Amino acid sequence: MPMQGYANSKPLAQPFRWFAAGCVAACLVHLGSLRPLIAKWLMFDQSMGHALVLFLVICGWLWSGRTHFDHLARAPSRRGVGMIGLATLAWFLAALGDIELLEQLALIAMFYSLAVLVAGWRSAVSIAPQLAMLLFCVPIWDELNGQLVDLSAFMVGSFFSFTPITSHVAGNAITLPAGTVVIAGGCSGLRYLIVGLAMANLASSMNRLRFRHQLVANLLALGLMLAVNWVRIIVIVFVAYYTDMQGHLVRHHENFGWMVFGVALLPLLLYARHAPHRPEGE
Repeated sequence: MPMQGYANSKPLAQPFRWFAAGCVAACLVHLGSLRPLIAKWLMFDQSMGHALVLFLVICGWLWSGRTHFDHLARAPSRRGVGMIGLATLAWFLAALGDIELLEQLALIAMFYSLAVLVAGWRSAVSIAPQLAMLLFCVPIWDELNGQLVDLSAFMVGSFFSFTPITSHVAGNAITLPAGTVVIAGGCSGLRYLIVGLAMANLASSMNRLRFRHQLVANLLALGLMLAVNWVRIIVIVFVAYYTDMQGHLVRHHENFGWMVFGVALLPLLLYARHAPHRPEGE
């Protein structure tokens, strides 16, 4: 007896190729919604500077799983048509309101709906982790920037209140005898947080971690990436204090931050590698 919700037809030949073609077509049709996003991807020193590389990784990940996607495929699902209709309606309403972020999120929903349409639920679920990773490629995280600046200023100020260093914290400015270190919007640590969480979810999915261990990996990434920015700022303030604001690190600290990030990434990847994982086929 055919499953409810599936058309009375045979599975498509090579459904992954149909899915990929549908995604490309959806991107071309909605290119106007993607242009502002791609422009942000190409600003490599901004919060979405990681997204182009991550997008290519996701595409490669999807392609490597195409055989599994095809193996799970059933006949095309009628429900996928309704899901595409809802996603298209959401995109249309967002476009009317000129809300770019919602347009981009609606496009991600279209991708999942296309998978349901051409191959059914099981295949769509198999690529859900990859499609969910696209959330790290859209600027839904930018609203956290101000809060991260405030949190960094509070934590750094609290740290220096226990040291003999003469400093005064007011808002996002740390005043020293020789000058002021300002925690600007670009120093919020947002990029470390986004990339760290993306790496946690990527490693968790590729190592097939059970849900509770995926949650632990995300919490570990959250704590480590917040700490990365606090440590970076603390070191910069120390250098500024002892060099009277003349230290090279005071003005050129971007690479230093990524070095600290790389060190902090090691325990996260080790946890994802050795945590209990789901057996094949589960």
